[in-house]
Order: sequence, then C-alpha cells, then structure tokens
Amino acid sequence: MNLQGQVAVVTGASGGLGSPIAKALAAHGASVACQDIADGVEATAEAIGAAGGPQAAAYVCDVSDSAAVDAMFADVDRRWGRVDVLVNNAGVGRTPGDGRDEADDAPLITRMTDSGWQRIIDVNLNGAFYCARAAVRRMAPAGRGSVINMSSISGLTGIGVIHYSTTKAGLLGFTRQLAADLGPFGIRVNAVCPGVIDTPMIEGVDVERLRAMTPLGRIGVPDDVTGAVLYLASDDSSFTTGQWLSPNGGIFMG
Repeated sequence: MNLQGQVAVVTGASGGLGSPIAKALAAHGASVACQDIADGVEATAEAIGAAGGPQAAAYVCDVSDSAAVDAMFADVDRRWGRVDVLVNNAGVGRTPGDGRDEADDAPLITRMTDSGWQRIIDVNLNGAFYCARAAVRRMAPAGRGSVINMSSISGLTGIGVIHYSTTKAGLLGFTRQLAADLGPFGIRVNAVCPGVIDTPMIEGVDVERLRAMTPLGRIGVPDDVTGAVLYLASDDSSFTTGQWLSPNGGIFMG
C-alpha cells in the first residue's frame, strides 16, 4: 500500500484509534495532518517525525467548529498544497448531561438533556461534515481522493447508547450519499465500522461478555483497524466506494 507523496488529514489523532491510524499512514509514505481537541495530538506528530517518516503537523482545534476546521485546512494548503486522504475519526461516546451517570431505571432517552444529545451530534456528525466539505474542496479540482468515515458496529446493529449509535448510523448514510455525489469527481468515500477495540472508548463496557460473544474469541486491537483504513486510503481500493468494512472478530456478520 503505497501512499508516497500523499497528504492525509486524520481527526481525533491524539489517542484511541486516531494515533495508530496516523502513524500507519505515515509509515506507508503519507504526510499527515493530525487533529484533536486535546494537546496530546502533538505527541502523535512528534512520534511520526521521530520515526524518520514523512512530515507531520499537529492541529489543536474542535471539529465541531466549522471556522476552526476551515482554518486547519487552509494551513494544510500552505504547508503541503494538497489533501489526498481524510480520515474522519474524531468522535465522542459520552457527553455531560447524557444521563448515563444517573442511578435511574428510567429509559435513557428520558434522562438525556438537550446539551447531552447535541454535543455528540456536533462532534460525530457535524464534525465529519465540516471536515469532508473542506477536504473535498481540495480533492475535487485534483480529480481524486479518499474520504474514510470511522463509524462503528453500533451504527450497524443498534447495540450501544442512543446518541452514539445514532451518529454512527448517520455516518453510514452520509458515506453512501457522499460516495454517490463524489464518484464523478474521482473521490471515493467509504466507512470503517470497528467492533470492540481495546481503546479508552470501551471504558465501562462489559468486555468479558463481548469477548465470549465474539467468534474469534478476543477483543480487537488498533492494528486490526489500521489495515482497513490503509486499504481504503490507498489505490488498492480504487474501485471501492460507498462501502463499509467492519473489523469486529465476527460478533456481527452483515
């Protein structure tokens, strides 16, 4: 999978899946713009540089702020002059006011506040839209590009929490429609739907129960996901668009 000379933007790159994805893209030749709302994203960019690979830059901003996203992409223009790959990985699973911390047997939706719902929509869905819009403005004139939206098995199955599962399902619809719209411009759009992966996102999840339900008998690790992203980012998937890949150990077979 050769990404030499290409420029990738990876959101949510301070940890979880984002940092391994950014490092994997760099290891295969891409320069990487690493974004996160947290200062830790600088460590990801520094690690890429320390590995002797291509250039990397850290951007601390909020993907739910469209002006901040546009400013980031403008700086990517100044630095590299192109965008070939976008990995929409930024996402949150818990939000203040989402009702999950209340000791109450009432349905979660009745305990979720407007702000608890809205924040996850703003980051997981609106953020993907803002970044895709900015990336496509660069990709379309070049007649090529790859947008990869990080959804989840929760978006496929409804096994999860209502606000999170809703946004991840929404990303799948976004992926399909955007793929149809952008095909004539040479831009591919696909999604990755990880299963249970050993990252901070699974804190509080009954991992042993899910391990027992998984045919491969284990929880995934980030490297199980980076391979799917690398495939979709590279020309190895040049005839693949509007699709989803789900590295999930067989817990869901779609």
